[in-house]
Amino acid sequence: MRVLKFAVAMLCGLLPVVAHADPHDVILSLAAEDAQAIEWRGVTVDLNKIMPYYVRPDAGVIFVEGNHLSDIGSELVAALGKASEDGLDTSDYVARPFGSLNRLSGDDDAAGAELALAQAYLKFARDLHSGRSTPSMSDTNIVIARKAIDPVKLLADARINGVESTIDALRPRHVQYGKLRAMLASYNSYQSLGGWDPISAGPSLKPGMVSPRVAELRASLAARGYKSLTSASGDTFDTK
Repeated sequence: MRVLKFAVAMLCGLLPVVAHADPHDVILSLAAEDAQAIEWRGVTVDLNKIMPYYVRPDAGVIFVEGNHLSDIGSELVAALGKASEDGLDTSDYVARPFGSLNRLSGDDDAAGAELALAQAYLKFARDLHSGRSTPSMSDTNIVIARKAIDPVKLLADARINGVESTIDALRPRHVQYGKLRAMLASYNSYQSLGGWDPISAGPSLKPGMVSPRVAELRASLAARGYKSLTSASGDTFDTK
């Protein structure tokens, strides 16, 4: 893979400098050089799935405007910041340099930011639409093909319709998914208030057992929304 360290490459003349270039012109110069990847502020950006959009005649930058984020770019950063609402981790998409996107130093820096954000957007869209697994829990005997996404269409849709509506259309439409999101939101809310007390270590609780840990279990379940348990009390493990 041909990787160009973007800012250094521009400064050292490894890429042609276009007079009065804008970020899209810089991106097109990367395409003309057949660059497969760039390194921007320590973030490696794979151009193979991104560049087919930017070389289209009707394409333009989406996520940056001048030396700062565009409205759509701000919308994307906000959406990535809420990745936990879908059970995903913001840090998988937003690298540390993204915090300074409203202080871009020039067209080459803005072009790098545009491409890095495009990559983050497509990765988030893929995970939201196709799902992702935890490697430690994977089974080599279970192979489920991930649903494909169309990077060019997704980038074009984001430019026309915005990020939020494009992302929302990718979410599963199952009723169960909506319920899981609602439950996750309630858990996240409770966690932000301090969470619930842990249950003391000990043997597995079984019907008929008497233990102080039964009261701890009741309190934990009630705190997590099992309201039928709020009226129960005592240290005996029963069905109430």
